[in-house]
Amino acid sequence: MVGLSVLTPLPAASELAVDIIAYLVENASRLVKRGTYLIDVIHEDKLDPNFALLLSRNDEELKAKGAGLVSELLSGPFYDPKIAADSGLLGIYNGEAADAAKEGFFKQLPRPITIRLLRFGFIGGEEPREDDFHLGAWIARIVLTLGVQTSEEAAQAVEKSYGKPLPEKVAYWRAWVSKPSWKKVYAEGLH
Repeated sequence: MVGLSVLTPLPAASELAVDIIAYLVENASRLVKRGTYLIDVIHEDKLDPNFALLLSRNDEELKAKGAGLVSELLSGPFYDPKIAADSGLLGIYNGEAADAAKEGFFKQLPRPITIRLLRFGFIGGEEPREDDFHLGAWIARIVLTLGVQTSEEAAQAVEKSYGKPLPEKVAYWRAWVSKPSWKKVYAEGLH
């Protein structure tokens, strides 16, 4: 008897999220406006919310993160396949990178898109459109990387992290967290 083994590569998490949300939008009980180019922007590697967990703005933050979970993540078996592509990141946390590389790393925080998009209500108007489902989940992951566990803690954590108070016009987060569906999905905390 001859056995045949076929391995199918799993889609990237972002591809899977795009496919799942597209399916839900297409099969929703009410009309949801289709997404735009923003879905691709939100899922770019440089805006990966999990990467935000690794980002640091200075040596103090780098040392604090490097002494904890981040160091374990970067050197553990989960991260092995990515080390070849991202070995510079491990060098930054191990203290082996040049100062210029560290300075470039400190400047990678995704502030412009976050702050620009947070100043508006839903992209789709009064009701979320397909883009909003991607952006809302992205923001939830970003605030989770700041140590936030619940939606109510988010604004204060963002202010503390960025060193500035949020503008009064920050309607986007409030629009999401007031929706019954958000409260249901994140009832036990952000994820």
